[in-house]
Formats: sequence, structure tokens, C-alpha cells
Amino acid sequence: EILAISTIVYSLTNEPEAFGRTTIEALSLGVPVIGYEHGGTAEILTAVFPGGLVDVFDIQTAADRTEQFLRELPTVPNEHPYTTERLQGATLSLYQKITEDREPRWT
Repeated sequence: EILAISTIVYSLTNEPEAFGRTTIEALSLGVPVIGYEHGGTAEILTAVFPGGLVDVFDIQTAADRTEQFLRELPTVPNEHPYTTERLQGATLSLYQKITEDREPRWT
């Protein structure tokens, strides 16, 4: 609910996030994200909303980008490759591959 009512969401973590879930959730709601260029956030923003990327720890650029977005709110693409269906399919495919490549430990 908080993401949905936000004008801008930030992902400015010191340590890179593995998945960048907050980033994709905000973008899926049409809310622009400003995030450091590392971890899952960098991957997602590069693919979906590159205008939100800033260099790691470059808080001045993050502030400048915020002012820019507040002057003219950017449009966030409606579609992206990070869907639940795609994630589930990739996970199941990985499990299938793992189980096919291993011999059972029981006989």
C-alpha cells in the first residue's frame, strides 16, 4: 500500500540486494524508482527503467534525479520481464533440471 501511494521509491542500500524485489514491485505499480547501480536493483532498472539508475553512493545524483522526477514525473513502462509467472517457470525448470541430472539416493 505504501508503494502504491508513493511518488518515487528509492533503493539506495549500502549492500546490493540479491533480488531487488522492492524495485520491481514499485515499477509494477507504475511508480518510478531511483536506485544504486548494484545487485538486483541494477539488473531490474537497466532492463525496465534505466533513468532511475545512479552510481553507488552518489547521493547528489539521486537528489538531482529526484528534483527532475518531481518537475516532470517519468512514465514507467507497463510491461517488464520480471513477472511471477516467469519466476515460477524458471524455478520449476531449474528444479526439473536438477532432478534429471542427479541419480536418486534411494533404491
